[in-house]
Amino acid sequence: RYWNFFNRRSVLKKLSYLPVILQYNCNYFVDKFTRKAAFRLLNNRQVHLISSDCHSLTWRPPCMQQARDLILSSASRDNISFLSDIEKRVLNSNISKNQAEITG
Repeated sequence: RYWNFFNRRSVLKKLSYLPVILQYNCNYFVDKFTRKAAFRLLNNRQVHLISSDCHSLTWRPPCMQQARDLILSSASRDNISFLSDIEKRVLNSNISKNQAEITG
């Protein structure tokens, strides 16, 4: 669950070929120390969902809006569309077991 993939790119690449959905916290995109890695993964379509790790308004406050704004201003339309498509499929429970169908 909390395994740091930042220095384990080969494992992440293998995971991206499996029928799994890779979810990242919005903090990964907002934090200036991890933002570059987050966008690299997004550009490689190794980010399928973005979530919040919000625990309260004071400890780990929500930052979804900030992450959304960063992604909308920095990501390509294709990658935004890719995320949106997977989000819709998850919400509609229309997830394929075949990773190729998920990642296009």
